[in-house]
Amino acid sequence: MSHAHAGSITSRARTASTVLRGWSRGHGYEITPWLGRNFETGSGKAEDVTGEEGRGELKPLSGQYSWAGRHRAETTARVTVVHGPDGLRAVWPVWNRLRSRIATSGFYRHPEWYRGMAGALEPDPENLYFFHVRGSSGGEGLLPLRYDSERRWWLAPLHRHVNLYDAVADAHLTGAGLLDTVLASLQDQPRLPWDRMVLARIPLGGVLGQALGAARVPAAMVRSDGNSAWFDLEAGEGPLAGAAGAFRRNLRRLERRLEQRGRVALDIVEHPGQILEAWSDFLGLEASGWKGARGTGSAIVLQPDVRRFYEQLLAAWGPEGKCRIHLLRLDGRVLAAHFAVVDGDTLSLLKIAYDELEASLAPGLMLLYKLLHREWEQKQFRRISLVTDPPWAERWGPRRERLLRAVIFNRTLRGGLGASWEGIKRLRRRFLGRDDTVCSTLTGRRCRP
Repeated sequence: MSHAHAGSITSRARTASTVLRGWSRGHGYEITPWLGRNFETGSGKAEDVTGEEGRGELKPLSGQYSWAGRHRAETTARVTVVHGPDGLRAVWPVWNRLRSRIATSGFYRHPEWYRGMAGALEPDPENLYFFHVRGSSGGEGLLPLRYDSERRWWLAPLHRHVNLYDAVADAHLTGAGLLDTVLASLQDQPRLPWDRMVLARIPLGGVLGQALGAARVPAAMVRSDGNSAWFDLEAGEGPLAGAAGAFRRNLRRLERRLEQRGRVALDIVEHPGQILEAWSDFLGLEASGWKGARGTGSAIVLQPDVRRFYEQLLAAWGPEGKCRIHLLRLDGRVLAAHFAVVDGDTLSLLKIAYDELEASLAPGLMLLYKLLHREWEQKQFRRISLVTDPPWAERWGPRRERLLRAVIFNRTLRGGLGASWEGIKRLRRRFLGRDDTVCSTLTGRRCRP
């Protein structure tokens, strides 16, 4: 298969030229490189893309190729790769345009989420890469990845406080097409050698979750990666319809006990002028318990980088009403608190804190119980997400979305050895009765979660 370089690296914007070589015909499609002076305009100058925040000028060197699948018409796609904070600024308008086209998104698919990561959580934000794919039909998609040059891995950008991941694509570019295109564009990148790609915490119903069932991804292993729990606020029986009757009766009993102690109030703080004070209440409450200095030391206030991450979100989303602090008060005193974000019709609870000295009143349970009933009655949201699936949620009977973890091995020596070892580990899991493999193409079969 022939291949061609799309040009040199533009150092100012730190873009990676997209050099394309096809997968073998045996995997279902063939890629043919396409050469041109400028892949979009035909001119001798690179296209300028300026971020809406200014200064983010990007002169991308792009690759364009054609491929024809066995069951798909011939398609062309253009790939632009940028990285670091400058690259994020450059794709910012594209990212916002994509989000405006899709009905459901998720806070973890927002460019502001990645700006917070780059500014606070990433040891080296230059290792954050953003792949922009544009199909011939006008469809667009973005895939964020982290590059680990020491291990030669591409990774989903995750962190202890960033635990969901997905791509963004509009209706005119399938997730399968996006993933196919990015994998093809990485096949001949001498500056970015890789042996495996690890994509974790992927919602099954998202862009990448659906892509793993349709893309012809050779040498891939897809396993379960837990669940994301959520409550359906459109359920006719109420959000706790899945909980056992005994548990619901216990919640009502705890509510009566709490109300006998004094005046109970649920405060929903979302006004920009009030949310910083509520945030301070949340931080103090979280640090007062087992996460504080005398416990695990994992409270947000004790981790400057994590605190900076959340406060960047507050600064960006607070004025738009997309951040909320929920406070459960007893005679004015805060017993429990949530830090939550709003994205469309979904309210996501990112952090929970409660007063451990009042554990007998079950303040954490009471806060969630009152919040569920309030939002079910108001119908402002379709769902309340717990983001993860903590063990304590089991009694509440939430709905669950499956999460996936995919490992894709490159056609290199180390990639081949890694694929072989992964196959051996799977045999061991099967022997022990603990095989959580959703699907695998290590033996040549298509991957269908």
